[in-house]
Amino acid sequence: MDEVFIPDFFLWPRSEVSWLPGCTHLSLSESVRPDLALTEEELIAASELRRQRDAAKTHRYRKRKREENEKGFLRNNLAQHQSWSERNPGRVDDIAAGVRKKAKDLERFRCNLCNYNAATQFALDAHDLSQAHLDAAKRGFKALKPLSAAALNRRASRADAVANQTHFCAPCNKACSSSTDLKRRCNLCDHNAATQ
Repeated sequence: MDEVFIPDFFLWPRSEVSWLPGCTHLSLSESVRPDLALTEEELIAASELRRQRDAAKTHRYRKRKREENEKGFLRNNLAQHQSWSERNPGRVDDIAAGVRKKAKDLERFRCNLCNYNAATQFALDAHDLSQAHLDAAKRGFKALKPLSAAALNRRASRADAVANQTHFCAPCNKACSSSTDLKRRCNLCDHNAATQ
């Protein structure tokens, strides 16, 4: 079988591969090693083809398992996800934060009336039912609330504190806007490293 080049199975004929593999479809099931004499285009093509085939294989497997027993499939998926989440507690939050940020950046769930980007469809649905959105829908535009006098004074005093360096962190060479901000800064790792 390896004497014949089959374009939908092998990436290239065996005779054209410089490192003379024992099996020409090795690169379809695992990534191509970077120290081989392959061009950048061949590496990209191999990686993309492998990704497409893996996705198609996973899709077929999940479809077959779902058709066999939908409840069992969902229960098994949930159990696998929970066990992975327990083993990787920090990664779950990192991935979720990345997904939310990407959804907001791409404006996937957007309320144009309120100029609001939600992270999920559920959050957008909740926003659509909020009083602020309903009021904006009645008016046809979102009314911006003016800042209170206290908020304006706080903003001005913080700007003055930074300009006058009232709360200044010498090791970090940074002016803070308040004493609380300065205390928080003093507890940071980079501040502790700078003082040593």
